[in-house]
Amino acid sequence: MNCDVIKDLLPLYIDGCCSPESQKLVSEHLGSCRECEKLYRSMSEPVENAAPKDDGKSISDERKQDSEKKHLRVNEWKASVMQSLLLYISFLIITVGVAAEASTPLGLENDIWAFSVVVPAAGFLLSLANFYFIRLYKSKRAFSIASCAATFGFTFVCFIVTLIHYEGTELIFSPSLTLSERFEIFGAMMSIYSVGVILTAVFCVISKIASRKYAEFLGKE
Repeated sequence: MNCDVIKDLLPLYIDGCCSPESQKLVSEHLGSCRECEKLYRSMSEPVENAAPKDDGKSISDERKQDSEKKHLRVNEWKASVMQSLLLYISFLIITVGVAAEASTPLGLENDIWAFSVVVPAAGFLLSLANFYFIRLYKSKRAFSIASCAATFGFTFVCFIVTLIHYEGTELIFSPSLTLSERFEIFGAMMSIYSVGVILTAVFCVISKIASRKYAEFLGKE
């Protein structure tokens, strides 16, 4: 008998719904055709026990993926909040420093707030731009070191610019002063502005720690 006919009768044969004559024909054909016999065996095997296991595994994998996605979203949110908070604090410190600077009388002491507060905060604020380029770094350690270096570099540039701008620098380079008088003024300025140096060091440490945590939130190894 043709194999196509047997294949059509196999479901009825397995369920015991075909006539005795058809059952006999199918049995005889299965005894002589290995392909149809193989198909019969595969159709006869129970599949109930395998399905729950596969379904259970699939559900477990989906739950794991959902959990990982949720964890990633939460960490991205934390990283965004951290970056926004650092920007806000920097702006706040700069605002306070500028307001205090504006109320200081002109003269050698006019730049105390600029050097002590505004410059370190401005350098830290500018260094936060490095956070947007975190994907360029291979590891959180490299990113952390680069962020700390950026804080120091930007602050140093701000110090130079501010030093040139204010009257203290003009006095140091005044042709009417002797060398000893210039060093005396420079020493007085450094003692006054030592707070800015200390605050710069603090910001460098904060930058290193915060950038490392930021990288951890975004999955950097």
